[in-house]
Amino acid sequence: MKNGPVIAQMTIHTDFLTYKEGVYHRSEDAFRFNGYQIVKIIGWDKQADGHEFWLVENTWGEDWGEDGYVRMLSTDKSS
Repeated sequence: MKNGPVIAQMTIHTDFLTYKEGVYHRSEDAFRFNGYQIVKIIGWDKQADGHEFWLVENTWGEDWGEDGYVRMLSTDKSS
């Protein structure tokens, strides 16, 4: 938080390509897409149900996701 955003490399799965809204987590039937993606993690938050997520800026433009951003599940409280 003191040093600003963090750049990260992530493995892409097929359901990430079609993400539109909500907190993203890989579905069981999604498979790994060839290659990696560089993203910028700009923050984090917690949903009312206690699930934590990262706020991530993608490079695919404002037409992808939530105006170019994704809320990505950071922990799985169901396990």
